[in-house]
Amino acid sequence: MLEMDARGRRVVKFVAFAVLVVVVVWYVSIKRAEMENKNLGQPVQKDLSTRLATQQRDFYSEYRLSRDRTRSQQLDLYRELINNANADPAVRKEANQNFLKITQSVGKEAELENLIRAKGFEDVIVCLYETSAVAMVKAKDLTQPDVAKIADTISRGTGIKAENVTVIPKVQ
Repeated sequence: MLEMDARGRRVVKFVAFAVLVVVVVWYVSIKRAEMENKNLGQPVQKDLSTRLATQQRDFYSEYRLSRDRTRSQQLDLYRELINNANADPAVRKEANQNFLKITQSVGKEAELENLIRAKGFEDVIVCLYETSAVAMVKAKDLTQPDVAKIADTISRGTGIKAENVTVIPKVQ
């Protein structure tokens, strides 16, 4: 059995934690979709606001599911490269770095979405990039203080400058 140094054990623990985060996010999104599918079997009301609310819920749920599927595929690919003993060490190292970036991003986006919802916004999707971020907020329109509050939350949570955070009200 191979012995690992302290750094190796930390990396293994971090990767295990990151995988756990991905699995939890995936499980929650699946359960949320199942619950919404059960609700779709109920009688449809003719009220326009109810139909808009359903469309909004569908957009946010579908976006999360799509994002989770894409990331899961990316993580599977990186995992294969990392575990491939025949792969070039530089490729394996880069795959490991990308794997860690994705898992960190998953956790950070979920954390920021929860923080923004805790500030009174109904729903939000946060997408993080290298030096910028986008937040799609479930709202017909947003006031300047609302935009500043969201941008500040993302900036504090990531270190991304507030001016590099785009906030989009998304009704549909």
